[in-house]
Amino acid sequence: MISENEKFTLTYSHNIIEHLGLKLYQNKPTNVIAELISNSWDADAENVWIDVAESNVAIMDDGIGMTREELVQKYLVIGKKKRSGETLATRTSKDRCVMGRKGIGKLAPFGIARKLSLLTVSEETGLYYWIELDLTGMLSDSDELIQTTPKKYEPRVISEGVTKSELPIQEDSTGLVSRFLKNCDKSGTLIILSNLTLKRKIPESKLKESIGQRFTVTLLRDDFSVYVNQHLVAEKDSFPEFYKRYPDKGYTEEIVSFNGIDRLVRYWVGFVKKADWPQDQAGVGVYTHGKIAQDRPFVFGLKGREIWSRYMYGVIEADWLDELDEDVVSTDRTSINWDIDDTSDMYEWGAELVAKWIKDYQKFQSEANKDKVKDKIKQLPDDLRVTEVEQNAISEIVCSMSPRVQKDEKLQNEVISSLTSAWTHKPSQVVLKSLWNRVRDFKGSELEFFNTLEEIHKHLVPESLSLSVTVSQKIYALTRLYQLSKNGTETQLQALLEHFPWILGTDKGKVIANSSLKTLAQEAAAEGLLPSHGPTDKALK
Repeated sequence: MISENEKFTLTYSHNIIEHLGLKLYQNKPTNVIAELISNSWDADAENVWIDVAESNVAIMDDGIGMTREELVQKYLVIGKKKRSGETLATRTSKDRCVMGRKGIGKLAPFGIARKLSLLTVSEETGLYYWIELDLTGMLSDSDELIQTTPKKYEPRVISEGVTKSELPIQEDSTGLVSRFLKNCDKSGTLIILSNLTLKRKIPESKLKESIGQRFTVTLLRDDFSVYVNQHLVAEKDSFPEFYKRYPDKGYTEEIVSFNGIDRLVRYWVGFVKKADWPQDQAGVGVYTHGKIAQDRPFVFGLKGREIWSRYMYGVIEADWLDELDEDVVSTDRTSINWDIDDTSDMYEWGAELVAKWIKDYQKFQSEANKDKVKDKIKQLPDDLRVTEVEQNAISEIVCSMSPRVQKDEKLQNEVISSLTSAWTHKPSQVVLKSLWNRVRDFKGSELEFFNTLEEIHKHLVPESLSLSVTVSQKIYALTRLYQLSKNGTETQLQALLEHFPWILGTDKGKVIANSSLKTLAQEAAAEGLLPSHGPTDKALK
């Protein structure tokens, strides 16, 4: 218990405000507000109202509020851990996993404001406490203090242990206190941030988006709603429209052994049609206790998938990460320490999961686009006509390319035309399929493949390959004829001539010494001895 005469005092170490408040959250308004939402969640609030104005930002909730003792011994003590030892898996009275752990989130507001007003009431006492913290006073004389000297700051006390009717509402010029009294009749907390250091007002749409992406509980639970300027934060505000989602609704739940211990994980992923969002919104977010712990962009170190992960938004929930003896989540909640025994196995598992997500989506995309691509192949000019079997093979390659190729009609048409042109000859088919398999298996890139197609056209590779096969056949036939003329039978000679009738006499298709294969291919194609693809015909004419 504390004495009724004990003053409200904020106690902290030298420079703690500057390093954990100003620098860690400076000009990061969405991160600041996320910390305050965490407090509301831990306070078992059912509603959180965020108001963003030009001159102030306010967060109010209908949680359990704080008594005088809780204000003095918990809120006004920086760095007081909320959970440690056996309490790491602490749950609230509403069976919520507690988000707070380090006890420094209360400094976050000073990353965007120089003044903080707090009004709170606990249902236990029904008494209101209203204090004001000013950053200027908190930082005063800090240079004269040595590193080990604790600093104490006494906030301005506006009201202490009063009833609702005794509150000096005239102290508030924003009208927020009156709204708080209306919304939170029995208990709750209001925080008003003023003297903002932001250069511009926080966009409402961006804030909604950020809240949904930094928390899973804001969208998945019926007993926790967040409002921005009186508008409920919903899934449509937070996520883009997904072209494909796994699973279609909800999440997949799985027990996985990490470091020899069975752990519960939940996950889902969505793929968008167009990657017209910022790079830092793509990839996977890892959440603990409903709050982001590993921020995007992140794909568990998976290499070569960037062209696909750019379209991916994944969510993995692993509450146990925040219940380990070692605190593995960074202070700013942007990264997890993946280099310890308890987390390294999950890192490898995550890479496999992301690879599976991408593989499943590639298969889905291929099935969804193959008929459209085959129709386009059938509509190509006569000199680019291919068989049904070849249409299927070409369609398979095109449909397995990135979403960019599927959504950009002009690009897709160019790819289909180029690929069909180079597909005309059997040797080219073998080369192209081999090249694409390397790209598809993440050993190359689509751009490399497109450039290779262009080079194939430019250097008459299909005709040259076909001619090289023809020449090889002739060399084999003539060599075999020479052998049979020495010790072969009449039946063997007859079979050889039936298979290679040109042996009986022709002056076409001769190979001239010191003549390049490209030149021979050009001449053979021009004379009609080799079927030539579209670009070659145009070049020869």
